[in-house]
Amino acid sequence: MILRIVRDGTSLAAVAVAVGFGAAALMSPLLQSLVIGVRPLDPATYGAVGILLVAVAALGSFVPARRAARVDPVEALRSE
Repeated sequence: MILRIVRDGTSLAAVAVAVGFGAAALMSPLLQSLVIGVRPLDPATYGAVGILLVAVAALGSFVPARRAARVDPVEALRSE
């Protein structure tokens, strides 16, 4: 159960990162004057940012999923 929740959150973040990279690639000629010391389409920067964002999404999905998995379903239903 926990793995499914983390996988769903991570896959959603990966799609969002891909869409964001596409938008950033389209906008890079407009923002080229603002980027100093890095090429606008630097693959290392795109890769590092993508990995970081997906890792944060995985951690952000894992922590609540682990807490939810520890709760007894019967007690959760009784409390409502």
